Amino acid sequence: MFKEYLLSAKSNNTLVSINTDNEVTEDILYGFVQGVSDDWVLLAIVSESGFYEGFIIIKCEDIFRCESKDKYSESVHKLYQLRKQKHPILDLTSGNLLGDIIQYAQKNQLVVAIELHDSTYDDLIGFIGDIKDDLITIEQLDGFGNADGESVILFEDISRVDCDTDTEMILKLLADNR
Repeated sequence: MFKEYLLSAKSNNTLVSINTDNEVTEDILYGFVQGVSDDWVLLAIVSESGFYEGFIIIKCEDIFRCESKDKYSESVHKLYQLRKQKHPILDLTSGNLLGDIIQYAQKNQLVVAIELHDSTYDDLIGFIGDIKDDLITIEQLDGFGNADGESVILFEDISRVDCDTDTEMILKLLADNR
């Protein structure tokens, strides 16, 4: 539904605001579109204060509103530029956006928060362990950055991944300094 709009925003490097919760309309994601497929959109997230805030991949079907070039989005974009913030360019050559962000997190030892089955919760938080076929092992972290066991999940059960956002950066810092 929004695919052409998102592809245009990607090619023009336009910051977009995306809403995925029709009950909490002020819960908005701001970011640059990094990739779009039939099922997924990958965003380089920018905080409302204009800072780098990692990546989020969401299902296209969960988007109910996109906006760009409005005053607030332009302000966020300007702050991002003034603060000289940058996002790394991700290798999106596999044709599988979800697999690409999972591999990026694994390679760079970044913390992810994974939502399963549209739960609207961070069902799993931790580092990506093994990736085999359609299975992913998550080395879980508790809220203090301590190891908290492992979980194995199927790619097909994932409905959202937050990678290196503010929450995950905090947990990584705690985990790296235990």
